[in-house]
Amino acid sequence: LYMFKPQNPDLKPERMVSYELSWDQTLVPEVLVSEVSLYYIDGENMIQVQFPGGKPLNVNTGAFHNKGVEAQLSYMPLRDTRIFANYAYLHSNVNLISAPTHQANLGISQRFRNFTFAVDAQYVGDLMLNATSGVKENYFLADARASYKCGKNISLFLKVNNITHSDYTVMEGFPMPGTTVMGGLSVRVDQ
Repeated sequence: LYMFKPQNPDLKPERMVSYELSWDQTLVPEVLVSEVSLYYIDGENMIQVQFPGGKPLNVNTGAFHNKGVEAQLSYMPLRDTRIFANYAYLHSNVNLISAPTHQANLGISQRFRNFTFAVDAQYVGDLMLNATSGVKENYFLADARASYKCGKNISLFLKVNNITHSDYTVMEGFPMPGTTVMGGLSVRVDQ
């Protein structure tokens, strides 16, 4: 914030007070769980990147008030199958960079012996890219992952992100890659 582009040595620290009310409910033990959260944030001196003169600069943009709701449902119809869905809504009195108004996720994972397969989808709506111009982005993504547990703490995995090859941006001027594939070895270290 203070040393590298778009640094600004005159920044004041952000300050905020956050209030949250959450309710978790196990509707069916070990099968169906729900959660709902309401929140309100009152803050000042928010730091955002703006483009005075066409060049990026971190600036304090003043007071902000955010309020929203988040809800999640997790369902395990079988011992090794998990389905989840969640949704978040954010209302702010200012244009917040990289904070979508709507975000929804849906996913399923299935374990079969040492194999685990998972697929999830995400929708992002009204993601603010530029606070000055009000440019927003909407997009849909789908990802998949497969893993194989080789030992007590070792797994091999293969992950495919953005299966639908969606064109989207989360920061103005920097488009995200299309479909990406990665694989690797995961080692869990117990203490």
